Amino acid sequence: MEEYLGPIGMKPELFLKLVRRVQKPDYTMHFMEDRNGRKVMFYNYKGEEFDEGECVLLKGTIAEHRTSKFDDGKPLTYINRVTIVKNMGSKSS
Repeated sequence: MEEYLGPIGMKPELFLKLVRRVQKPDYTMHFMEDRNGRKVMFYNYKGEEFDEGECVLLKGTIAEHRTSKFDDGKPLTYINRVTIVKNMGSKSS
C-alpha cells in the first residue's frame, strides 16, 4: 500500500475521518485519515460543516507529500482546493 493517497496533482474523491482540528487565529488545520490510517491535512474547504470523529466524502487536489510534525514524522498527504461532497457522520450517529 502506498504511504500517500496518490501522486501530486491527482484530484481524487476521498473518504476520510476528521481526527483533529487545530484552530489558529488566522486559519484552521484539519487532520484527517483514511480507512488504512494514512494521514491527510488541509486548511480551508467549501461545503458542509463536520465535526471531529465524523467521516466525509470530499474532493481535493493532492498538493504535497510531507512528513507529519504532529505524528512522529509519519507520511502526510497535503491536499488543497477541498470541497466536502457529503458528511457521512460517525459510527455512533
